[in-house]
Amino acid sequence: MPHILQDILIIFLASYATLDNQGITIMNYWPVTVGLFAGLIMGDLPTAMTIAGTFQLMSLGVAGLGGASVPDYGLATIVGIYLSARTGAGLGAAVAVGLPVGLLTIQLDVLIKIVNNFIAHKAQAYAHAKEFNKMRMINWLGPLFFALKNFIPMILIVTVGPSAISALLKIIPKWLTNGLKG
Repeated sequence: MPHILQDILIIFLASYATLDNQGITIMNYWPVTVGLFAGLIMGDLPTAMTIAGTFQLMSLGVAGLGGASVPDYGLATIVGIYLSARTGAGLGAAVAVGLPVGLLTIQLDVLIKIVNNFIAHKAQAYAHAKEFNKMRMINWLGPLFFALKNFIPMILIVTVGPSAISALLKIIPKWLTNGLKG
């Protein structure tokens, strides 16, 4: 599969998976599930499932109860698999890069939940004013922001990631990335 098509599909997967997790849930957002799809897209299923299994183990027992924000292990898995396929780096490097991206999304998740609170209040005001078309239109912003939560980091990783990560992996001591293999 050409690299540009893989790039587009992996960005779509990251954006879709978070939307799916917020709604009906056709495809769950567990690392092993998104890892399967990312592995199929990137053409290296065995490595993808090893990375996905590692992130799945990290995520066990972690739950965003009561609106709490937790690391985005699904996105961390997609990032790790993508970078592993593009740079040839192993499991340690995939975890070393994917996990911080998953942790970064905690901040984006909190920000989006705050913004969505204002959107909900505005939609409620439109409903009280019987401006239902405006209410429906503004309610599309919530899912859009959740999709952007994964789209923005993923587009940055796809556009500048592999070369930057390859340079970074040359600097990181081998004992550190080997230690992350488990």
